[in-house]
Amino acid sequence: MTPMRAAFATLSLVALASLPVRADDPVSRELADLAARLSPSVVAVGQPSRGEAREARPWGGWGSGFVVDPSGLILSSTAALPEPGAETLVFLADGTRLVAEELGRDPLHAAVLLACEAGRPLAALPLADRLPEVGQTAMALGNPYGSLTSDRQVAFSLGVVSGIYLMGEGLGDYRGLAVETTAAVNPGSFGGPLVDLDGRVIGLVDATLDRTRWLGVAVPASLLGGVLEDLREGRPAGQGFLGAEGAGLRAGDRILAVEGRRVEGAAELGRLLVGVPEGTHLTLSMVRDGMAQQLPVVLGPRPALVAGMAAVEGGYLGVLLTEEGEGAEGALVEGVQPEGPAARAGIRKGDRVLKAGEHATPNGAALIRVLEGCPAGTKLVLRVGRDGWEKEVGLVLAERPREEAPRAVRPFLGLGFDGDEPVVAEVAPGGPADKAGIRAGDRIVMVADRKVGRADDLAGGLEGRRPGETVKLRVEREGWQRTLEVVLGTAPGEAAPVPAPPPPPPVVVPSPPPPVVPAPPAGDAGFLGVTLEDAKGGGALVEEVMAGSAAETAGIQAGDVIVEAAGKPIGDADGLIGILSASRAGDKVRLVLTREGWRRDLEVTMGRRSP
Repeated sequence: MTPMRAAFATLSLVALASLPVRADDPVSRELADLAARLSPSVVAVGQPSRGEAREARPWGGWGSGFVVDPSGLILSSTAALPEPGAETLVFLADGTRLVAEELGRDPLHAAVLLACEAGRPLAALPLADRLPEVGQTAMALGNPYGSLTSDRQVAFSLGVVSGIYLMGEGLGDYRGLAVETTAAVNPGSFGGPLVDLDGRVIGLVDATLDRTRWLGVAVPASLLGGVLEDLREGRPAGQGFLGAEGAGLRAGDRILAVEGRRVEGAAELGRLLVGVPEGTHLTLSMVRDGMAQQLPVVLGPRPALVAGMAAVEGGYLGVLLTEEGEGAEGALVEGVQPEGPAARAGIRKGDRVLKAGEHATPNGAALIRVLEGCPAGTKLVLRVGRDGWEKEVGLVLAERPREEAPRAVRPFLGLGFDGDEPVVAEVAPGGPADKAGIRAGDRIVMVADRKVGRADDLAGGLEGRRPGETVKLRVEREGWQRTLEVVLGTAPGEAAPVPAPPPPPPVVVPSPPPPVVPAPPAGDAGFLGVTLEDAKGGGALVEEVMAGSAAETAGIQAGDVIVEAAGKPIGDADGLIGILSASRAGDKVRLVLTREGWRRDLEVTMGRRSP
């Protein structure tokens, strides 16, 4: 439908209350009464450019909004009010013009909250607290093509809720759960309400369009209640978080779809969930242990993530950080990207990055600022804390990885298909499929726990796999189904991958037997309860910790190296013995230990040796 024809479709329903209504048509009478009741709550909003007269604002620059509180609170859309904090005008249905103050905006939900002084209570529209049903009647209200600013008439367009789905890639900025409607939505309608026949708002009309459907889209009103409270109180609105453990997911689960929308990879799953607020109910289609399942989940509160596995700009570290607020010590690592620089350096989930280079990092934001100034290839030393221990690790920041790395060698099944149907037309003699027993006429219904509806789906199921790997195919033949294991081969014309040589076996050098440290005489002399030997590079190496001793109580373990005692450096085992020999039972001695490169200060209460 062209914009002009769409406009006619909308304007044909403008101000139903003012059109003739047949007395014997109760449906028309009900719609006309609803139109008359809702009109005073709908407004036009605009942001006039500098120097432009307010009275001369053209209709093309106005959007829509609606009253959500009689005190003068008005909800609109970022599509109607794109400039944060800019001067905003409100045009009421009775012709009153007001200057509004922007209380806040939430780009994730395309929502802007305004406040204006009308000098009287305004008629407000209630928000629905649940999602509408597909097929129910819906009505879009607003100011399309200046119907309110030019003619002082609110435009009404009748339709149905045609779908509820997650908005992925589309025309516009909104990403998240969307209510789709056949009610006409045109320029100037954005920011207006989508209502049901009871006059409740079921959606905030947005400018986003699905590339394949080209129907009107609204942000569900059931998601906006908490957003309004946050904006009214000046709080940033939260975004939902899947949180695998809380949602019932397990390591190894494969997510195939969210609310029926196919997921091709981790990056697409992230894009689908952007903008979906906490509390949203979703259904995940997934595979666990070879069995397809439907898992209902409720999104929880998202941690304040400040680094999506990398710095926004600069070199790639490969960590996910959580911002904890005031009082935190260090940047808390929420997750580590496998094979990233941080993972290779031994950093784990739960570690805290206390320092990056010469810069202290009291929180995640501070670490991000350091990383943004470091290009790929930068050598960086991080001071990391873990369970009371500290350690300096050196690493080299990498280039940000691409979402899909090219495969050097393509896997090969040896199957041919005619058309889109996944029915085998040809099997390469001696190929992997032929060896597994697949024949012409077989239908491939599943590959690697992924349903196959079209021949092209087979390639998607093999994505990321390499020759030599075993993949399971579910095959249907004459009404019977069977799962076959196929060892992937190498595509014709490509060299087989050369396996990497195994690493050489480690060389084990036997250590000399540890010296036995003479026990101090019984009595009140302090007793640590360890056997020691000289450590390479200095210090006293703990060879054995006696059960029930002061050392065991303090958490000292075999293999620890004591490098300081009572503030004095330890050069060898004799040096430590000399310092401890002056202690008495019950004395507190401060030791500094190292363990596998980690360093820790420890206070030990000296014990008494049993006679």
